[in-house]
Amino acid sequence: MLDQNNRVTTANGRNGVHAIVKSVGLETQFDVGEWSITERFRFAANSGEASQLGTIVSGPASFIGLVVAGPGASFSYVNGPNAGQAIANPAGINGNGLLDYALGMNVKLNDLNTTTNDLRASRGWKIGGGTLTSTGGVYYSSQNIDMYWSFATLVHDVAPNGNSALVDVIAANGTCHPEWGRRLFVSGHARLPSPVRCQLPGDRALCVAELQDRCARHRR
Repeated sequence: MLDQNNRVTTANGRNGVHAIVKSVGLETQFDVGEWSITERFRFAANSGEASQLGTIVSGPASFIGLVVAGPGASFSYVNGPNAGQAIANPAGINGNGLLDYALGMNVKLNDLNTTTNDLRASRGWKIGGGTLTSTGGVYYSSQNIDMYWSFATLVHDVAPNGNSALVDVIAANGTCHPEWGRRLFVSGHARLPSPVRCQLPGDRALCVAELQDRCARHRR
């Protein structure tokens, strides 16, 4: 994946969804003449991270190879006990012959802080034999939204008990499409109310070119 400076980085999928919330509040009530004043204030510092992996398409290795790298694609393991080894019989991978073309997502929740304030004043008015209570006040609430989204598509085999491994897909002409099992990097940064900024052209193209060069050197 790419960080906020378009540098290649990693995300630990085991983190799952992890929220950090720290809050402080104040509530007070006092009288000013015949008025009862109530003040409620709360600030919450919210941040965290969310990582998940979702399947784009699963199917026989030959089909995934065709989708990713075209006809005549071959495969090799990226990690696990067979790291670096070519997969001689893709149809027999793990006894099922399946590969998964997946989308990995990591979201950095940098700042989702909220501030709320509720100020109100109440007073009872004697009317006839009863009391009319009136209340007025001002309520304020705001939230920051500063988060960074990173995506990477990847290819892995389908194995039980969390033993899946990443797989490189090599085109018939020797071009390595995903390096380290990854095919495409996409990143975007959002800081509302400013528009969402997607860091796709230019820098990402250079990054992908660098990965392709590394892949070529790895295959030599």
